[in-house]
Amino acid sequence: MKIIPNDNILPKTIDIKNSQPDPDPAKKNSFNKILEETLVNASINNNKIQKPISAGNLSAIQTSQFTVIDKKSNVQNLEQLIDLIDEYQKKLSNPTYTLKNLDSQVNQMQSKQEELNKILKKLPGSELKELFNHTLVTSSLEIMKFNSGAYN
Repeated sequence: MKIIPNDNILPKTIDIKNSQPDPDPAKKNSFNKILEETLVNASINNNKIQKPISAGNLSAIQTSQFTVIDKKSNVQNLEQLIDLIDEYQKKLSNPTYTLKNLDSQVNQMQSKQEELNKILKKLPGSELKELFNHTLVTSSLEIMKFNSGAYN
């Protein structure tokens, strides 16, 4: 592969060193006067005690997006899904239950799974998140198997 330099793509039309005009000496002197006055006033004001600037009413700040995730209720929701999966497994192994009877159980699992998917997105990375993910994958797999007719 050959590398072609691109230095001469745009012609140099402006000489940067010569393009900036010298500032007007009168303007330069006026800036120096303003600077000196500001420094003098600042040194005078530093001797006085200044009141802190108020931030105003802080109640207008919206904090709703930063909600604290209640771990106890999340664990309870996860436990409910695990109980549903466990009950589903017991009913599936019992020959007295038909697939029609299991349909309501699968629907309950699916609604609980959708609820927990919303919670999973808010959880920070932790062992609890891994447990949520593992349980949701298991329930998704069972729901897909049931809906595809794998248990017929």
